[in-house]
This record gives sequence, C-alpha cells and structure tokens, in this order.
Amino acid sequence: MIDFGIPKIEVDSNPKVIENNYIYGNMPYIAPEVLKNKYDIMTLCPFDADIFSFAMVCSKILSKRDPFAHCKRVEILKKIERGERSNLPSNSKELIDLIKEDWNLNSLYRAKFAIICERFVMLKKK
Repeated sequence: MIDFGIPKIEVDSNPKVIENNYIYGNMPYIAPEVLKNKYDIMTLCPFDADIFSFAMVCSKILSKRDPFAHCKRVEILKKIERGERSNLPSNSKELIDLIKEDWNLNSLYRAKFAIICERFVMLKKK
C-alpha cells in the first residue's frame, strides 16, 4: 500500500526519483520533499515520504475522491508544492487533524507511524 507497487527501490542503492525527465510514482501521493529532490540522489527518510502518502490515502478514503482528480501532472506538482490539499469532511476532528499533520509540507512536522497507530487506537476507543 505504501508505494502502490509502482516504483521499486533497492535497499543500499542510490535511487533517483527521476530518470529520463520522468518522475516515477503515483503523483497525487508523492511527498513534496521527493518532488523537490527529483534530480538528486535521495537523501531523505523514505518513511517520512510514506507518511505523506498514507495521509493522502486517508484523505481519499474520507472524501471518497481521488486527490487532484481532474488535474494534469504539472498542475498536481504545483498544488502539492503550494500545500494545496483536498477538502475533508468534518465528521472526526481528531482524524482530520492527524491527516493534516501528516500531509504537512515539512516532513519534520509529520507524526511517526508508531504515533499514528497510537492515535488510531485512541480514536477507536472514543
């Protein structure tokens, strides 16, 4: 679920996000730091990028819409880098807050998966 089976990265390799001027991955789910790093060897933490992707999947589930469904690739890139996101329903403030935290442009402000799991457990108890 994390990488949708599209791009495959070998462990201990120096993968590039872009090859032949084409970004590999499912565009609406790619973290902004990966998009900005498109010409360099990846030095970022892949889990931080996965957390962004996870938040976008959660957004799709809650809104019942694909993120940026009617946008072209270039427009999607610009929207992600500007911090534009889909509107979310207001049925669970805690869940919405978690998703918004995890699709933050700055990966340092995203929760770690262990924290996300703890918060889901707490939400389930409510």
